[in-house]
Amino acid sequence: MTALAKQISTLLIESFYGRVCDHSDRDMAEKIISPSVEFYATGSEVPVGFDDFFNYVSMFQKSLEFKHVIREHLVVDQTALIYWLVEGCHKKELLGFAPTNKDIAYSGMTLFYFDDQNLITKAITVFDEKNFLAQLRNSPEQA
Repeated sequence: MTALAKQISTLLIESFYGRVCDHSDRDMAEKIISPSVEFYATGSEVPVGFDDFFNYVSMFQKSLEFKHVIREHLVVDQTALIYWLVEGCHKKELLGFAPTNKDIAYSGMTLFYFDDQNLITKAITVFDEKNFLAQLRNSPEQA
């Protein structure tokens, strides 16, 4: 991979997290994500497409008002592995859990695949779901 291609991939990842995930920017999503994208989330063996992914991310953003912090990233050829941290505050109902108005933080990793036009064609995300759900609970009794 050329230095320029690596820079492009890095910029795409920064746009993905900074604009698409953290600000629900659909225009940016349509510019950097293939319409035939496959997104896999923690625990799922079945991918979702563009619209389902975007709606899912937007639901999280509205409820948690989060932002991603990219801790580490590795770009090789047409793939990128990102280790990230999400920080936010649980302001609205999410996944059946009433808002706690508490700070939320959880980490995860995403493996991205790019096509020859530098569009994201596939993403596989895993995160600490147990820790995340524990933070959504209002009290220890709900655990």
